[in-house]
Amino acid sequence: MKNTPTGIWELILASDLVKIGTHPEDGEDIIRELWYVQAVNLAGRRFRHQAMVTKAEAEERLALLIADGGVDPVRSDRWDETYPVYGSVE
Repeated sequence: MKNTPTGIWELILASDLVKIGTHPEDGEDIIRELWYVQAVNLAGRRFRHQAMVTKAEAEERLALLIADGGVDPVRSDRWDETYPVYGSVE
């Protein structure tokens, strides 16, 4: 997916493997891939939007955010700050 600059924040898609529970019969972890729209600035500060189950959902959210003219994750309560970009100023 192409990175999309929006104001001082660049919007990208990202995913993580997340433990969502434990199987009741054998105790094995239940792992699921969750998708996020991330906002990253030039210094490496990174925020992510709430998790989505499918990549298609995340792509749709990304398109809506771009159509709305961008984001300011610092001032919005729908964005959670996460680890900065490795090796960045942050």
